[in-house]
Order: sequence, then structure tokens, then C-alpha cells
Amino acid sequence: MSEFLREWGYAIRKLRSTPVSTVTGILVLAIAIGANSAIFTLTDNLSVTTPAGANADKVYLLGAEPRDPQFQNFFELDGAFGDTIEQNLDSFQSLARVTQYWLTISQIEQPLRIQGLRVGDGFLNSIGVSAIAGRPFEPRDFQPGAIPGAMLTRQTWQDGWSSSDDALDSIVHINGLPHRIVGVLPDTFTFERRDFGAVTASTFKEEQYAGVYQSFFFMAGQLKSGVTEAQARAEIKGMETQLKGLESYPSYWDQTTLDVKKLNKSDNGFVEDQVQILLAVGLVILFIAAFNVTNLTLVRLNRRGGEYATRAALGASRWDLLRISIFENGTLVALGYLLGIAFGYGLIQIVVTRFSGAAWGFLEMLNDDLGLNWRVLAWTGLACFLALIIISLTTLVFSNRNLITVFIKQDTRSSTGSASFNYITNGLLFLKIAFTCGLLIVGAFFYVSMDNVKNFAYGYELEDIQRGNVNLPFYRFDGGEGSTELMPMLESILQEIRQVPGVQDVSFSKLQFPHWGFRWWVRLADTPKDLEEQDLPESWKGIVYPGFLELIGMQIVQGETFTDLHNTAEAEKVTIINQAFVETHFKGANPLGQFVETRLMGEADHFRVIGVVNNAHRWWRDDEAEPTMYFVNSADAAARFWSWLYIKAPRWDGTIAQGVREAIQRVDKEIVIANFAPLRRLLDQSQNSFRFIVFIQTLVSTIGFVLSCVGIYSAVSYSAAQKRRDMGIRLALGAHPNSIRNRILYRSLFLLTPAILLGLGAVLFALVPMNSLEDQLYLVEPTDWRIYVFGCLTLLAVGILASLQPALKTARIDPNQALQEL
Repeated sequence: MSEFLREWGYAIRKLRSTPVSTVTGILVLAIAIGANSAIFTLTDNLSVTTPAGANADKVYLLGAEPRDPQFQNFFELDGAFGDTIEQNLDSFQSLARVTQYWLTISQIEQPLRIQGLRVGDGFLNSIGVSAIAGRPFEPRDFQPGAIPGAMLTRQTWQDGWSSSDDALDSIVHINGLPHRIVGVLPDTFTFERRDFGAVTASTFKEEQYAGVYQSFFFMAGQLKSGVTEAQARAEIKGMETQLKGLESYPSYWDQTTLDVKKLNKSDNGFVEDQVQILLAVGLVILFIAAFNVTNLTLVRLNRRGGEYATRAALGASRWDLLRISIFENGTLVALGYLLGIAFGYGLIQIVVTRFSGAAWGFLEMLNDDLGLNWRVLAWTGLACFLALIIISLTTLVFSNRNLITVFIKQDTRSSTGSASFNYITNGLLFLKIAFTCGLLIVGAFFYVSMDNVKNFAYGYELEDIQRGNVNLPFYRFDGGEGSTELMPMLESILQEIRQVPGVQDVSFSKLQFPHWGFRWWVRLADTPKDLEEQDLPESWKGIVYPGFLELIGMQIVQGETFTDLHNTAEAEKVTIINQAFVETHFKGANPLGQFVETRLMGEADHFRVIGVVNNAHRWWRDDEAEPTMYFVNSADAAARFWSWLYIKAPRWDGTIAQGVREAIQRVDKEIVIANFAPLRRLLDQSQNSFRFIVFIQTLVSTIGFVLSCVGIYSAVSYSAAQKRRDMGIRLALGAHPNSIRNRILYRSLFLLTPAILLGLGAVLFALVPMNSLEDQLYLVEPTDWRIYVFGCLTLLAVGILASLQPALKTARIDPNQALQEL
């Protein structure tokens, strides 16, 4: 220990003797380590979950996925298959049903609308869930005819009952049906990486669905001993033939296949691509930082070459020389690690505060417990160790006996001014410039893409529009979610809100954003009759209320718009199509009065075209509009109980918001209202996963850019200092200062140009032939030569500027003073 402390103390004294180099090295490492710790925190949060129950990691889900390989989502299977699968599937010890749904808790002081899980007997037991208050589910909670049990999360318990024990064993109505609250779930409980407000016990019989349109669910359980996931997958896919004919709607099997996955494991390829981008970015910035610190180490070796030579002459081994560098660089890395953790924590706080509310991508899947933990610290430590290895290997090269002989033969001023030294330092700088060029070009692509997205013309208005959500008490009506008795309630809500001072216009839509929707097949008059549904063309669909298109500023360019006469259960089935639909399917013919066959949520039907509206654009596809159909709210017989509420109010404030809430409550006190927010802000937040990728790319590109500039400046300055006497002789013999300056700049250009070309070639190959970022870049072509030219010329120009100061300084040296140094 005393020997260790002695050598560590010596390393600290040596580092203190070169404060500028030491501080620079610590800051460079801290930035790289901080960026990596933030990236490790995000990827760790996505890859590791802590659901309640010791057995959760042994549970597998049985569900469905699209047959189309470009879509990788995993969703609930058709409930019509449940009994057959339970009776015939042999891979699982047992199976329990579970489904996600929105529920309304009523008969409490303030009704709650939350996301919940409906589970069958055995599901919570299979993952080992306990209760932090009350009790977990018992078989009696699932008995037919008994009052079903319900377990709340701590947040729901707080929101509805102020965490009072009075909630336990009380009877409440959930979606209109009585439930007994039996316990409170642990804080760590999640399902498929999502938080839920309540879990309800269910027999999955029709009488417990309270008007829910169709039954879909997952099936969960543990595999039998010796059965693998692949074997379970093969068995369920083999059952598809047996299940055909039981499906709830036609063409189910044309688009869907059954599958098995581990509970809480993400199989989203888009998210995995984003994670891989982050990890690659972190690795590149770590290498750039390590190369910078390596250059600093080599400069220290150059200044202390005489010391190393003396130690070697006195019998020091190669390991003895290497150990000196390891202690010094290890101290730099340790200090950089501590400072980098603080920097990484700051980056995480930026993610939490600035990039919340993502509606897709990896940020949307993050858990709430985002923060540093022992795994992140361990992975960050491993990154530090990798940096230390890269840095120390250079010392290993210079501790070679042959180079020590060179040290002894040279004076201490230029002890490592050998060809090997120049080759290695220039080689490291070459790689660093190539890495930076690649980062700069990729960062520029992301920035241009984000700028195009930010300024994208969606084809409708965003300003002065607020969006909220209303959920009606459908459980009070015989028709349930599709009850026609809910339609007058929606109309009453609109009438009440229109009376609120400050409200200019109001309408409903099932579109979370006006350019969103869902895709489904369409059949026109000239479509061949023998085409199967999976072979038919598709169109985007949107459910809107009369007046919605006008509220968001969309223009009817032909025909008429929806009116209240169209919005009745008995009205003719009509649709409004966009211009892209006309251009694609009618090819210049008049579409008005034509019929289009399609399906919403029920049976297929024919809809008469009554109008044409301008296009709404979707930037995640491209900047071209796609065929879209709009249907009036009454056509959505499956789910009339909820809708997005759009309000146009140029001077929206808390007073208007309160007035709107009171107006809705006057219609019915059991209507649950979600918070209102500006449509523009909600749209920006929905894109936060992409915006964060751009933020990280920009940050890392900037860091790499600055570090490379510092490296170029340091290398050129050092090289010019080494050749100070040579340049003095040239000036004394009559060389013009401009020729000295140009000589140094030409050498810099000779290093910069091939390094930039290497980086350019690598990025061009990755983006064009390999399409590495095809699913991550929007509204920009990977072949856009202007971005490549910008990245290369920018780095070249800044590299020349970094070389200019030492070149000018060398060109102005006094020849007499330089000659005196001979």
C-alpha cells in the first residue's frame, strides 16, 4: 500500500507540473464520460425493469403481431381464441388472461379516468405480486356472480381517497359495474413497461365488459420446465390452422400471426435503432476524447524523454515505465469519471424536463425512475477503463527498448521527436478528424431533418387551438361504448362550451392530431371483385365531428362539408376524401356521388363521397400527402363514449379553462375531463424522441468538433515549436515569412484532406448503400450532396483556422533568436 501511495503521489506531482495539460485532459474525459453515462442511463432504463414480484422475469406473453415485417409491434390476440388455446396449448404451466383498457371510477367525490388492467385468476400470482396495503387477489374475487376485486396503485389511491384506509374493502363503480377495492399495488408494478392506475379481477365473460365493443387480450404464464421460448412459439403458430374460422372479423389471418414474447421485453425495432444510434455516438465521442488525452500523454512523454531514458539506463523495465503512465492517466480518468458523472446527471435532468411527453420512440417507453444506478456507474466505469487502455497502449509503444536508445542519443529538448512519435500522433489526429467528419455530417443530416419537421406545413392550423379529452359515462346505457344515447350528450357539451366567454369555436375528433389516423383497405367501383382484402389499396381514416375540419383551418375544395344532418345514427353513410385520394383513385374524374367501400370497426359498408378537402401531410412518411378519408362521428358505432375535444380560443387562460370544465360538468357530473394543452405544444412533445436524438447528435458533433479543433491546434503548435530552429534558419537564409506560413498550412491541409475524405466515405457508405438511418431521418434525402459538402468544408475551414495562429506565430519569429538556440 505504501508503494502504491508513493507512486500515486509522484503521479499527482507530475500532473500538477503541467496544469494546463492536466485540466484539459480532465475536462475532455469528463465531457465524454458524462455523455456516455447519460446514454447508459437511458439504455439501462429501456433494458431493465423492476416489475413487482420475484417471478416476473419468468412470465411470457401470448399475443399477436403483424405479418408485415416492417411493423414490429406486439398486441392483444382475438379473444375468440382464448378457450381453444387454454384447452390445447401444452407449453405453459397455466395461462391467465390480461388486457389493457380505460376505466372510469365513479361513486367517489371526483370521478377518475385512468388506464387499467383487467386480469384473470392467476395472473398476479404468476408474477408474484403482493399488496403494500390490504390484500392481493384471492379466488373469491373471480367467482361468477361475486363482486369483482380491484387493486389500486398508490397514485390512484392518493388521487381518489387521499391514501385513506377507508378505500380498502369499499365498493366503487368501475365502468358502471360494482367492484370491491381489496388492496394497493407495489410502486414498482408495471405491465409491458407501462404504468397503470388500477387492476381489476375479471372472468372475461360478456357480462363484465360493460358495453366494450370487442374482446381482445393477452394470455400470460410461465413455461413448463424444459420448454424454450422458441418451442412455445412454434406450438402456437402450429395452432393457427385449428383457430381459423373462430376469428371475430374477416381477413384477421391475412394481416396477423400469433407469437410469444417475454413479459416487459421490448421488441420494437424502431426503438432499438434509436438505442443503437445513441450507443454508437457514445462510443465515438469516447474514442475522440481518448485520442485527445493520448496526444497530451505523448506530449508529456516528449518533454520527459530524458527522464525515461535515464530510468531505462538505470535498469527500469518496460513495465516500470508503463506503470508511471498508468498512474498518471489513471488519475486523469478517475477525476474525469467523477466530474463526468455530474455532467451526465445534468444531461439526464435535461431529458426529464425538456423532452417529456414523447408519443412515440424510445423516450415514450422510459420508466419514471430515470436516474443513475449501480449498473450505469459500472458501465461508465468500464468505458473509463477502455479509455485508459487506449491511452496507456501508446506508452507501451514508447517504452520499447529500441526507442529508449533513441531517447539516450537525443537531447532532452527533442527526445521523442522521432519519426515514430510523429507517425503515432499524426495517426491519432487523422482518426480523430475522420471520426469528427462523420459525426458532423450525420449531425447535420439530423439537424436539417429536425428543422424540416419543425417548419413542416401540415395542411392545417396549429395556433390558438387547445386540445383536451372527454370520456362519457357509457356504462349507464344499454348500448355501452357504442350507445346512440351518447350522441346527444356530445352535442350538449358543444352547446355549453360555445357559451363560455373567450371560446371562438369547438368540435370533437377521434384524431389525436389532425394528420394522424389509422389505415384500412378501400374498394372502389372499378376495383376487381376477386381481390382479397389484403391485396386492396389502403387509405388513412379519421373520425371527425361536424365543424372540425373548419376549426383547424382545412378547406373544402369541392362539394360540401359535414353537417348535423349527417351526424345521426339514421343518416346516410357519407365520407369526405382528400385531394390525394382523388388523384390516386379517381385520376381526374369527379368523385362526388361516388361510393367507396371500407370498414371502420364493424362490418364493411359503402360510403358516398360528398366532399373533397385539402391534404393533411404526415412528415414521418415523406412530404407527399397520402389518400385519406374522413367520416362523421356517428359512423363510429364502436366507441362513441370518448373523443378529443378541440377548442379554438385566441386568448386561452385559466379562466376560460375553468369555464369549459364547469360547462362540461353541467351536462353530466360523471364525465371525466383530461387536461387541456395547446395543440402546437402537444405536437412538439409527441416528437421529443426524435428531437432528443437530434439534441444528442448536435451535442456530440459539437463536442467532437471542438476537440478535433483543439487537437489540430495543439498538434500544429507543437510541430511548429519543434521546428522553430529549422524555420529560423530558413528565415535567416532569406525565406519570406509567407512561405513559412504556407508551408505549415500545407502540411495541415495534407493531414486534413485524406482524414476528411475517409470520414466522408464512411458516412456516405453507411447512409446510402446500407441505409443505416432510413427509419430515423425524415424529410431529407441521404444523397443530399449539399450536407456532405457543408460538413467537409466546415471541418476543413476550421482546421485551417486552427492551424493559422501557430503558422503566423512561427512566420514572425526572430531569426537571430532562433539561431541562438542552436
